[in-house]
Amino acid sequence: MTGGAGQDPAPVSANAFRDFFERAHCTDVLDRPMAVGVSGGADSTCLMHLLHALPVDPRLVTVLTVDHGLRPEAASEALDVRNLANHFGFAHETLRWEGAKPTSDMQAAAREARYGLMTGWCTHHKVGVLLVAHTLDDQAETFLLRLGRGSGVDGLSAMDPETSVNGIRLVRPLLGVPKARLMATLRAAGIPWIEDPSNQSDKFSRIRMRKIMPLLAEEGLTAERLAATADRMGSARDALEHMTAQLWAQAVRPHEAGFVVVDVAQLVEARREIGLRLLAALTCEVSGTAYRPRFDRLQRVYDAIASHSLGNGATLGGCRFVPAPPVLSDIGGGPALLIYRELAAVAPESVGLAAGETAEFDHRFNVSVTGGPTGANFTVRALGEEGWQQIKSLIETALPFDVCLTVPSLWQEGAVVSVPHLGFVAEEGSHQAEFTAVFKGLSRFEPVEPRI
Repeated sequence: MTGGAGQDPAPVSANAFRDFFERAHCTDVLDRPMAVGVSGGADSTCLMHLLHALPVDPRLVTVLTVDHGLRPEAASEALDVRNLANHFGFAHETLRWEGAKPTSDMQAAAREARYGLMTGWCTHHKVGVLLVAHTLDDQAETFLLRLGRGSGVDGLSAMDPETSVNGIRLVRPLLGVPKARLMATLRAAGIPWIEDPSNQSDKFSRIRMRKIMPLLAEEGLTAERLAATADRMGSARDALEHMTAQLWAQAVRPHEAGFVVVDVAQLVEARREIGLRLLAALTCEVSGTAYRPRFDRLQRVYDAIASHSLGNGATLGGCRFVPAPPVLSDIGGGPALLIYRELAAVAPESVGLAAGETAEFDHRFNVSVTGGPTGANFTVRALGEEGWQQIKSLIETALPFDVCLTVPSLWQEGAVVSVPHLGFVAEEGSHQAEFTAVFKGLSRFEPVEPRI
């Protein structure tokens, strides 16, 4: 480990650190099991040091270090972090990014892998809180990077002090603190840190942006001002999301089978920005992804809906957008839009499920089997053409054919056992089990209260 020298600003005190949790109304996280992401760099090492300075039971804390397998020094650096964590009385785990690594956009891929590994550990160990060490400088750098990419309000919005990632509560207690103060804190405490040589490499856009920050500061674009602008953009985003939630409540009817019906008149009569946001949100809900579709493609679909030129429909983000059939068009007084999962985009892998187990299917449904013979094994998959041929003469449904093909179905030994959204349960065989499939989109979209 190493550290630098120079004239330092004031260190961060334990009281100032605790003030964050007070202001953010999240002091409860200090009294429950938590994980802390620590790479060994100055930011995360200081986070671990400040956490130790609080009256926190060390038995509640597990430090997580991700070895990305990209540098030979990573293993020994993880060992250094473990030794310091153990010195503080904290448990430590090293998580390794296994498998082939991408050849482009490495930093983004590494970040995604890092959060996947850490939140996966939290889920497995029933730890609901993960602390990470993003700083004021990270906030400013992210703002500039996204500005350079032409991002809108959402992209330019500040990171939130608290959010949720993969179902884990993510807390950033150092988000308002400059990195220089964290380094000063470590120097004052005599704690060294790791300097990753990749943090000096000009091949990464974030590093290039970091190097020009002093020049921008001379023109008044300090990290503090950039972060404040990002925070104001976040307030604007929240207000827009609140308006989107209101439109959702008025114009959208979700269905337990995993699709939604939208009142076209209310969609296009709303502000264009709100209509686009609603379509993007619905695409995420129906497809089960956290990533919004590309803006240019989203605009094309919206314009086709607004001009009543959708024709036979359009595909976007793993969803189909088609005029709703009359049987589903009772949400408003005029034309309605049907958004459902595209069959080709449904996860091709079936999900194994034993009696008494629960699982997730296609990132959209929580599925479970209760009862049934001891030791019975089932699989869950989209009904598809094969399943439809097995049950089509045994059911009556008003759902469109293409929607029927996408609903979750329970299989055993090549036969369809149950399709709850089509009211089908096999009459024979060792299937005596109850299969449920709950669409997450029925409850995931919550109204957002604006911060302004």
